[in-house]
This record gives sequence, structure tokens and C-alpha cells, in this order.
Amino acid sequence: MKEEITKITESDGPTAVYIASDKRKISLKHKIYNYINQIHKAHIRKHIKANEHNLDQVSEYIVDVLGYKEIGRDDTIYKQDYKEIRSSFIMQYKPELLGEYAEIPILKDHTEEALKEHWEQFKQREKAAEVVPAEKFEIDLHTFVKENGNNESRFVIEKHYDYIGGGASGNKHSVRKFNRDFRRVYRYYGVSQYDIDNKSERFEEVVKTLAIHN
Repeated sequence: MKEEITKITESDGPTAVYIASDKRKISLKHKIYNYINQIHKAHIRKHIKANEHNLDQVSEYIVDVLGYKEIGRDDTIYKQDYKEIRSSFIMQYKPELLGEYAEIPILKDHTEEALKEHWEQFKQREKAAEVVPAEKFEIDLHTFVKENGNNESRFVIEKHYDYIGGGASGNKHSVRKFNRDFRRVYRYYGVSQYDIDNKSERFEEVVKTLAIHN
């Protein structure tokens, strides 16, 4: 059976992930979910109101309303977030700083050998991004953490490029709670009337996030 390789990037995280899948195996449940999701998006697009907040306000919301704590830049978690997100942003916004690794590698075919080679090329780009001096590319990253036993949730805010991300680890309840918090943050982040009228990138990102179901 023919397999297709899907690349997942952007707001769910800076690390590229490759998934081998067979399109003919998409379940009826998944098709129904996609259909409902499209209906939900259409409803949100129709009824969303202008009520935007900047990322400074969003950061305060995460702390004051959702009960997260911002961690310092010397924290191990912060350093890892900074390293990964900065590298990702360099590859996305300033690839010319990567020299010989500026161009995105092309996947030759879907064989295991080609996939491994492609992954190695990506890692080389990532390493090239890590050594770009801060004076040539810097980010304004803030990491917020909430812990409860073995459960941990984390928001990351990058203010130069208007990025909101994060994730959760632990039991299903903790992950679902984070997903709800994530939608609450995006609802608070909101959109302006300009975003609504012009269907801006921010508008589409907010709609997509608010349409996500647990």
C-alpha cells in the first residue's frame, strides 16, 4: 500500500514530525470529526466579535486567571524551550542566516533510507540555527508552568513574532484541562475588527484553535 508522509509544524511546536499514513485507512469516525470541525469553524467565523488583547495582557491572564507561574531564564525548562523555538523561528523567518543550510531539504521519496537522510538534513539545519549569534537573531520568550503531582502544563509566549504555544504531560484529565485552558487563552487573545474584515492570519489561527474539540 502506498504511504504518504505528512509534515507537522507551526503552532503545535517547533520540532518537525513525520508521520507515515495510508489515506485509504481514514476511519469514518475521523471523517465525521473533520466534518463537525468544519461546521464549528464556520460557526465561529460567523459569530466571532472584535475583542483583542496583546501578548503582555495574555501573559498576565495566564498568571492571574489560570494560575500559571512564569519561570526564570536560568531554568532548565526555559533554556530548552528557548533553544528549540529560536532555532525553529530562524529556519522559518530568517533561513538566510543558515548559510549552506538555508534551503529546506527536499524529500526524495518515501523509503526508510530517504526519510533518515531527510531527518539528518533537518537536524543539520537545526544545529546551524543554534550557532547563529544572538545579535543577528533574538526572540522574546516567556515560559509559564503549572504543576500538579506528576502532571505538568506549560504555555510559551514569544512576543516578537506573536507566538502562543504550549503542551501538557500527565494523565488524560490534565491534558484535557490544558486543552481547555489553551482555548481560553486564544479566546482572550482574540481578534480586532481589522482581523475579522480581512480574515487575517491571526483571525484564522484563533478560529482554528477555538474549533478544536477534546
